[in-house]
Amino acid sequence: MSAENRAGREGGACRQGPRVRQCHPLWVAALLLVSGGGRAEPVRDVPMGPFDSASVPATGARGPAFDAEFERLDRGEIWKLDADATRRRLDALAELVPQGDTHRELLYASLRCNWGYRSEVRVQFAAAEEGVHRAMATGDHEAQIRFLYCRAAARESVATPQEALADYVAAIDLARRSDRPRLLADGLVARGGVYSLLGEQGRAILDFLAAQRLYERIHDTLDAEANLLNLAVAYRRMGDGDKAADYLAQSEQYATRAGDWATLLSTFMQQGYLAEDRGRPAEAMDRYQEGLMTLSPSDRDAIIGRMELGLTYEELAEYLGKPSAEAARKGAQRALAKLVEEMRHGR
Repeated sequence: MSAENRAGREGGACRQGPRVRQCHPLWVAALLLVSGGGRAEPVRDVPMGPFDSASVPATGARGPAFDAEFERLDRGEIWKLDADATRRRLDALAELVPQGDTHRELLYASLRCNWGYRSEVRVQFAAAEEGVHRAMATGDHEAQIRFLYCRAAARESVATPQEALADYVAAIDLARRSDRPRLLADGLVARGGVYSLLGEQGRAILDFLAAQRLYERIHDTLDAEANLLNLAVAYRRMGDGDKAADYLAQSEQYATRAGDWATLLSTFMQQGYLAEDRGRPAEAMDRYQEGLMTLSPSDRDAIIGRMELGLTYEELAEYLGKPSAEAARKGAQRALAKLVEEMRHGR
């Protein structure tokens, strides 16, 4: 089921599901207020790197050029890119893979597996399956770990979180045995997220804290700060509002400073959920409005047109000024996917 269909079927009636926080009256009201308020969209100053187009030729030694660009993307830049920019950067990275370099080709394919199939989960799963087998055949532990993480993420959507755990456990064990602390920490964060969704907050917090210690040990400040939101969510779900509020405040500071709009949206929404948990609806509304302001005006209009006004795609195209119903459909799906991803981790 597509992200949009999930949001429409489950969210429109404002119900609470087992894994998704559906259409909440307060944040829907906030969305309508923000859309009508004419407030300015925040500036998105995202570093794009030197290879923002697939047409950019590789210069110099291709191996070092690949390594530098892969590091930039893998260490955080790819988090901030939209689908089109992600495709351009990945296409450009492919051009930098030295001919016959199996390790770098597998690293490139693993990055595409994790980031290049945002709305094509079954294609992602197939790419991960192939990648795992290729990495195992060549004895490439780093690539195998990355493809296992990709397959686990896909399993969360095509199967169940419980089924994804086996891949996370296998990858974590391999990362530990091959002494790859950053990949180990990444796996602990991902497994902790699954535990949190399944309601096992104690186990989730243990994974998040272990990952935090690893990130700090290797001086990976970016990932350590990004992990603050995971800790906040787990503590809120556990019922420890004070610790959740502290981690959320730190997460807001990080996301604002880094220009990480996806994390900022999630942080504001989580602050809204926490305010509701504490019986403070006015504070929750303020937080929801702040969070929804991180969406572009066109995304907000697409969500309102489709979910609240119930427009057909032909009507939505006219409402949004899009050239066709298909363009309106894709725009609505992208906008809803952003909200569904947050709602999926909300409650």
